[in-house]
Amino acid sequence: DTATPPIWRGHELHAVALDLDVVQGPSGRVWVDDEDEFARHRVQHDYPDDVVRLTVASRDRVLAAVTAGHPPFDGTASQWLAWLSPRGQ
Repeated sequence: DTATPPIWRGHELHAVALDLDVVQGPSGRVWVDDEDEFARHRVQHDYPDDVVRLTVASRDRVLAAVTAGHPPFDGTASQWLAWLSPRGQ
């Protein structure tokens, strides 16, 4: 999910999701989802041109990394997620 850069506000981390999702299905196929929502929200919320440009560039970088299997999209993230998970869950 593409999003604005996260910002700390006190003890809370805030970011705004910008709809474009890079998805890899169980078969390994990779695609971009919700481009229609991004286009609609871009007009509805009057996204500035620089936000659109950066969001599309982010989507392109993530799409390329997932497609190429670059870390953390190469399966290595699962070991970190397992380490972070509470024991016994």
